[in-house]
Amino acid sequence: MTCAKLSSYLITAVDRRSRYTLIRRVRNKQSGRVMEGILKMFEDIDPSIIKTMTFDNGNEFYYHRMLTEQLGVKVYFADPYKSGQRGTNENTNGLIRQFFPKTMTYAMINPQAVRRVQDLLNDRPRKTHGYKPPSAFIG
Repeated sequence: MTCAKLSSYLITAVDRRSRYTLIRRVRNKQSGRVMEGILKMFEDIDPSIIKTMTFDNGNEFYYHRMLTEQLGVKVYFADPYKSGQRGTNENTNGLIRQFFPKTMTYAMINPQAVRRVQDLLNDRPRKTHGYKPPSAFIG
């Protein structure tokens, strides 16, 4: 769920069914900061539609209980070295790298650029949905 680059990180959340994507930049990988970033990502999302979240086993998810307490979601962790258990998220991270390649310093990315990429991905038609974009499924 995170992509690192020079003391700044992108956190991503992807709905497995609709492929709707949320992206936020955080300054560091401290668990409290990452959890605050995730909670801010979901401020405008109806909490009743968020059922589960699956993370890798990074230390940045130590305070995952904050999500259960504040959003009421079940949190799961992928098995070590089993990125395929989070395939939709890994694929989406690859799409994000088209806009923010590994050579880019994430600290230089402004929130408007992150939002622009998020909107582009959510408005991109997907074959799996009969060429409707993910944004068509989020009310």
